[in-house]
Amino acid sequence: MDSSPYLYLIKNSLLITTHKIIGLWTNHIYSLSTNGSLWTLPVEFLCYIFCFIAYKIKIINKKNFKYTFILFLGCLLFQKILYMYFPTLESVLPLFFLFYMGMITYIYFDKIPLKNRYACILFLITIISLFLNIFLYVKIITIPYLCLWLSFECKKVFTKENILKLSYEIYLWGFLIQQIIYELVPSNNPYLNFSLSIIPTLIMAYILNKITNKLTRK
Repeated sequence: MDSSPYLYLIKNSLLITTHKIIGLWTNHIYSLSTNGSLWTLPVEFLCYIFCFIAYKIKIINKKNFKYTFILFLGCLLFQKILYMYFPTLESVLPLFFLFYMGMITYIYFDKIPLKNRYACILFLITIISLFLNIFLYVKIITIPYLCLWLSFECKKVFTKENILKLSYEIYLWGFLIQQIIYELVPSNNPYLNFSLSIIPTLIMAYILNKITNKLTRK
């Protein structure tokens, strides 16, 4: 009996990232991973540990958290040098930077001005940074702000309070669902693959959302 599926399940459950189930989807365009979205889970877990430690030592507050920005800025500016000596950080730090920005947002949200003109300016800066090859540094500021703007400033467009927030669940299921769809309907047309994948992805995201909410509800 092939143990690959069981090892895949066990290792990923223990946050030991394992991408491939031997013999599965060998003829796919992208056959290197069963569910590529899982690679971020160990990094996210480390971020939550950092968040817990920061909370326990009373850093997560408006008075103290600002002092961590110096360390953050240093890592951001010299990240390429850090990657030379610690190659593993190249897959960890970019996600940690964004997680850190999320913490800043949570703590200082009332100090962040969400304005349409600021969003437009930062969007243009983001596009320009791609051509100037500085997106690595710029995205840490612009992408979180644009996400906040889309979530809060654009809420007038989406007025229903019961709209579910399924972005993370969609992220977890999207890759796997598209691989399954390609197995059932082999096609090199990305638009067809997307069209066939979107509904089952939303369904599975909804189910996962309901399960996690039930398990975490006090």
